[in-house]
Amino acid sequence: MPRGPRRVQLIVVPSTNRQSYSFYFYPALLAAGFGLVVLVVAALVFGLRFYQAETARLRAELAEMEALKQQARLQQEELELMKETAKQVDQELSQIRRLEQDLETMTEGEEVQLPSRSSFARSAPAADAARGGPETSAQLVPALSLANILPDDVSPYVLGKRNTLAMDLKLGRLTTPMDSTLESARDLRARLAGQLARLRDSARSLADGRDQLAARLHYLAHKPSGWPVHGAEITDGFGPRLSPFGWGWQFHDGIDMGQDYGEPVYATGAGTVVYADWLAGGYGKCVIIDHGYGFRTLYAHLQDWNVSAGQEVSRGDVIGWVGSTGLSTGPHLHYEVLLNGVAVDPEPYLD
Repeated sequence: MPRGPRRVQLIVVPSTNRQSYSFYFYPALLAAGFGLVVLVVAALVFGLRFYQAETARLRAELAEMEALKQQARLQQEELELMKETAKQVDQELSQIRRLEQDLETMTEGEEVQLPSRSSFARSAPAADAARGGPETSAQLVPALSLANILPDDVSPYVLGKRNTLAMDLKLGRLTTPMDSTLESARDLRARLAGQLARLRDSARSLADGRDQLAARLHYLAHKPSGWPVHGAEITDGFGPRLSPFGWGWQFHDGIDMGQDYGEPVYATGAGTVVYADWLAGGYGKCVIIDHGYGFRTLYAHLQDWNVSAGQEVSRGDVIGWVGSTGLSTGPHLHYEVLLNGVAVDPEPYLD
């Protein structure tokens, strides 16, 4: 059987009288080249399709990663806000504990009814303005602890060693879905914010009660109370009386307390000495103390005084000694209580 030609001659004859050209080519080689071109084109098409698919997959993964990173940033912000809220809760609890200690120190464990703040203005109050007021109290949440209220999928980021969600996301070690953790963080922060608001209300109530109690104690420390001379007896009361010198009736502005010469005379309340000298009008050697709140006390017929004008004194301080200076029939203390500049009966203030 005859074989086909191994090569083919191609003759090119120009239209003019130029020399013709001839070429030889092999059909087998031409077929092989064509097949190779087809394979290359097919490979290029397949590679392009694979590249497009891989590009789309990578873009989808990148978008998902960006979404996860955004969610991680949101969750990290929630956790940071929650930590800050938790810190404020701890600060409020510390403040409440300090306020409780202040109240316990001021009351020394006793129950005290707190008066209205307006009852203790330094300017002269009315006679019944310091009887008291509404009792202030605050309910606290005992043993509040973050460990008791943090959800399991949130506590590792607040109380544990992990402090960034981005690192957990990168290492792929999130134990729960991020949606669940983010929702838990938001819910917990809302609960902490509510608790913080209640604690702040309690702290304000305690602070207000402490201030009112301090004002009450300040008032009680300055209000005249008790006997200015120990062991004395009242020899003349407050009000109209016959003059001990036979001058008819007169109004006695205080009470007389009989006691021996030299017995100590005590301040009946805290205040400022406004007078310590001889006082005309029969008072003799005299001390006057301004207690604030409209109160002043006067101690007359002293043997001598133990204070000077402008000096601050407390209840129980010795301000002088019993004598009989001025218009006096014997050793005694003339004691007056003045409220808003008007002499009142001192006996109710002796209790």
